[in-house]
Amino acid sequence: NHPDVHVLYRTSGDVDLLVEVIFEKMDDLNAFLEKELAVEGIVGTVVTIVIGPYKRCPWTGL
Repeated sequence: NHPDVHVLYRTSGDVDLLVEVIFEKMDDLNAFLEKELAVEGIVGTVVTIVIGPYKRCPWTGL
């Protein structure tokens, strides 16, 4: 229930979870990685910074 976590996906493949977070400052991202993700069972993280969208489509469900 972290306020900066906007979406949490369970995935298949090499990565088990995809977490979409939004921070105004890199310091906030670093604090999130160090504090919130420092739990038993998380063995590593991969951070990707999104520069901007090529296309946006509203989610309409399945």
